[in-house]
Amino acid sequence: MIEPHSGCLFEGLFRLHLAVMLVLDPETLQVLDANDAALAFYGWTPGEIGFRGLGDICQDGPLCTLETLERCREGGGRVARCRHLAAGGEVRDVDIRISRIPSGERCVLFAVVSDVTALVRAENALRDSEERLRSICENTREGLFQVDLERRRYLWVNQAYARILGYESPGELLEAMEDPESQAWYSLEERERVMSVLLERGFLERHELRLRRRDGRAAWLSGSAWVVRGSGGEAARIEGVVEDITPRKRAEDERMLLATAVEQAAEGVAIVTGGSWLVEYANPAFGTVTGFERGEILGRDFFSLFGRGRQPLPSRDIREALLEGREWTGPVRDVKPGGQPLAAEAVFSPIRDATGRVGRAVVLLRDVSPLTRLENRLRRAQKLEAVGTLAGGIAHDFNNILTPILLNAEVGLQLVEQGDILRRPLEEIARAGGRARQLIRQVLVFSRQGDLRAERVDLAEIVREAARLLRERLPGNVALALDVDPESLPVLADPGLLHQVVVNLADNALHAMQEKGGVLGLRIMRRRGGCPEGAAESRQREGEHALLAVSDTGHGMDEALVERIFTPFFTTKRPGEGTGMGLSAVHGIIRSLGGGVRVESRLGEGSLFEVCLPLAGPVAPPGREPGGQRVLVVDAQAFSRRALAMILEGLGYKTTAMRDAAKALRVFARAPGRFRAVLAGEDLHGMSGRTFLKACRQAGRQSGLVLMADRDDEAQGRPAADAVVVKPVGAQALAQALDEALARAARRAGLATSSTE
Repeated sequence: MIEPHSGCLFEGLFRLHLAVMLVLDPETLQVLDANDAALAFYGWTPGEIGFRGLGDICQDGPLCTLETLERCREGGGRVARCRHLAAGGEVRDVDIRISRIPSGERCVLFAVVSDVTALVRAENALRDSEERLRSICENTREGLFQVDLERRRYLWVNQAYARILGYESPGELLEAMEDPESQAWYSLEERERVMSVLLERGFLERHELRLRRRDGRAAWLSGSAWVVRGSGGEAARIEGVVEDITPRKRAEDERMLLATAVEQAAEGVAIVTGGSWLVEYANPAFGTVTGFERGEILGRDFFSLFGRGRQPLPSRDIREALLEGREWTGPVRDVKPGGQPLAAEAVFSPIRDATGRVGRAVVLLRDVSPLTRLENRLRRAQKLEAVGTLAGGIAHDFNNILTPILLNAEVGLQLVEQGDILRRPLEEIARAGGRARQLIRQVLVFSRQGDLRAERVDLAEIVREAARLLRERLPGNVALALDVDPESLPVLADPGLLHQVVVNLADNALHAMQEKGGVLGLRIMRRRGGCPEGAAESRQREGEHALLAVSDTGHGMDEALVERIFTPFFTTKRPGEGTGMGLSAVHGIIRSLGGGVRVESRLGEGSLFEVCLPLAGPVAPPGREPGGQRVLVVDAQAFSRRALAMILEGLGYKTTAMRDAAKALRVFARAPGRFRAVLAGEDLHGMSGRTFLKACRQAGRQSGLVLMADRDDEAQGRPAADAVVVKPVGAQALAQALDEALARAARRAGLATSSTE
């Protein structure tokens, strides 16, 4: 008990204070006194005060009591948070502050106890809440961030945000991101646009943007962000949550790329429903191949799109194959709605759903009309080749028969006098024989067995000369439209045969307009990049060409007639008006010159014949002086030998052409100095071109050696040849190869002379 001399004031403060107060023995921690608040808090009566100790009410165990004793000795004290047993047996959280106070000749411990149960519960709840929030932030797959707008730096990011941008941890990102504007944003323009909207509206929802990963690649994010303002209303920081949608964006790009590829594919693609066979999708090319508009295809039964031709699609076989999960492939031959032929290859492939059931089918329709046209042209060329071979053989035999007839007719004319009754029949025989000889010459030209004299001629001049002759005999109802390129267009050809080509094509056009008249067009121009598509038998596809176009506005031709116009002796003229060799001679002459002929014609609209000839190479420079120099040409193909000889003669060389490689090698070895150069094909009769040229080099080192390779692989021919030229051979390329080979041969000969000296 507190002594009475302590004073009434202290007694009143102690007894009536609302705080829980205890007076404790410093040696035993027994309760010496307790105020009213303490009695109420602990549920004691005044008579129990002397029988209670701090160890009885502290629920934290003996260690807590022992620590209080140790700290309170020698004038010390203790401030602690403990759990005390309160009234009703309830354990309460308290803050206890114990001080050592002198009281007369002795010291006591004065303790003030505060009930902090509610505060502890609040702190625990806050701690649990923070732990849950931390767990969510660290384990969520969405990235969370805070950005300080004043310093323009990240304040905080979670693990997911760091991982999205390619960092191992948030700490690594915060340390590395010294300038987020340039380091984090993939595009500064995009940043300015996003920040402008965000600061104006205060928030963004589900916005897609790109940030830069640590490795420099773009990361597509979808997220929401908001502005946190300070006490003065200023924008202090930005907080937000983002989701990595890079895989989704990549998948969308791939789907878009696939959709674009299918939409722009040259092959027709359609998707049909398995049960009803209705068309769900069709790309533009499918409409082009079938001849339908896209709107006419969608929602329609697939097999109803076909069936107008003689070979409709076998719908039953296709259905059975797809239902069994098999692919079906086959041709489609039909007629388009506009009447044009439809030629395609179809591939039907099953599409399975998640359960493995065939629910749809994808149809690939490839237009093979160009291939069909190429096949038709090939068959036509083969047919003409066969006819040419037959006609050439007959012509040679016919020449043998015609020769004695003409000779005997001339002898008879010399023996009979003028006015003799036999003279007129003999003259008719001679004239008929002359016409037969001209016809045989045309047949031999068609079959490429005649002797062709090739020289450098200006095609434009040939056409102008033919036009002057044509004007003199044009009917009154036909006009001539002449369009000739003013520049020279040199070609290697026989001028007489080239003139015959122009006249034959013009005569054909005039015949087509003899009833209604019209316009005869003659046009000549330079063409870069090869002959027009469809030019029959053209071997020179690259380089510059001369193009001769002869057109008319006559009755035109159908496809069946176009297929036959180059066949020898085929004619649409009445008996006595033509031999049927005019266009076939044109075809043979142009083929012999390495060119091609292309025909366009429509019934009632007229026809267009385009003749394409390779331009002659440049004139040999004065320094080379090829005149008198002889080139040995060795090739297995007779036509190739003739064509090469024509080109070389046009360049000013003399030629010796041979087929047999062994025989050619013997000729060369007997007099190697006779040949300034040797030109050999890759596959010769008896040995390879490389072997032949190696043997020629051993026989004579002063000749230039040129290999004509079948493919563009120059390295393979270099050890044997001084120059390599790839077939098909043009005049310019051949001239350059010869110049290179002759230069190498000259250097080789000079080195040999030096070593000898």
